[in-house]
Amino acid sequence: MDHVRRIGSVLALVLTLALADRAAADGLRLGASAGVGRAYGQTYYQLGGRLGYDVGLGLTPELGLNYWGGASPSFFQLSPGITWYLPVPVLRPYVGGFYAHDFVSSGFPDQDGIGVRGGIGLLGAGPLSIGIGIAYERRLSCPSNCDTWWPEASAGFAF
Repeated sequence: MDHVRRIGSVLALVLTLALADRAAADGLRLGASAGVGRAYGQTYYQLGGRLGYDVGLGLTPELGLNYWGGASPSFFQLSPGITWYLPVPVLRPYVGGFYAHDFVSSGFPDQDGIGVRGGIGLLGAGPLSIGIGIAYERRLSCPSNCDTWWPEASAGFAF
C-alpha cells in the first residue's frame, strides 16, 4: 500500500510540473480595489491597489496598499504577501498568505495582522485576470477575538 501512495505522489508531481510549463512567469500584475468595510466599530470606504510579479510555477509575490477613509481614525494598510495559483490553464484555484500593517491616524496605535486567502482566478484571457474568493485575517495586537473573514473579488492586468 505504501508503494501505491509513493507512485501516486510521483504522478501528482509530474502532472503539476507538466502543467506548470503552461504557467510560466507572466510578469508584472497590477490590480485595483474599492469597497466598503468595517473597522473600529465604524463603516469606511476603502481604496487600494496590489502590485505583484509572477515569478513562474504560479507563484506571485505581491505588495498591497489600501486607504481606509470616511471615519476616524483613518488608516493606510500595507500588506506584503505571496499567492500561489495552481498551474492549470484558464480557471486557476489559488491560495495565499499575507502580513498586514495598519498605519493608524489620530494617535491610535498601529495594528499588525496575518492572514490567508483562497479562491478561483480566471487567468490566461489575454492581459485581463479576474478572481473571486475569501480571505481571513487575525489581528496580532488585539486583546480579544479579532478574527475577520471577508469575500474578495478582483480584476487586474498583467504586463
